[in-house]
Amino acid sequence: MAVRRKTDEQDIHPGFHRLSAPLMLMTLAIMALGLWLPQGALAGYFKLTALPAAFNGWLVAILLGYCTLTSVMKRIYIRRYGWQ
Repeated sequence: MAVRRKTDEQDIHPGFHRLSAPLMLMTLAIMALGLWLPQGALAGYFKLTALPAAFNGWLVAILLGYCTLTSVMKRIYIRRYGWQ
């Protein structure tokens, strides 16, 4: 009978890899504000100019890539150095 050893991933709280709801909502709100602000009603007040539509597509791709990269790097760091 083989003895199964606990991995570092199993030592971490099961919900650790998920963001808390308030943090996730605030992050999404800030991202949405950044996308909306140049085209919104307050753009004139802040002297912002509407950007081309293609920019919004690129910005969404960059934000999703950033979120993915930070999640992957967090997992690599935890595997390498452990938690705490």
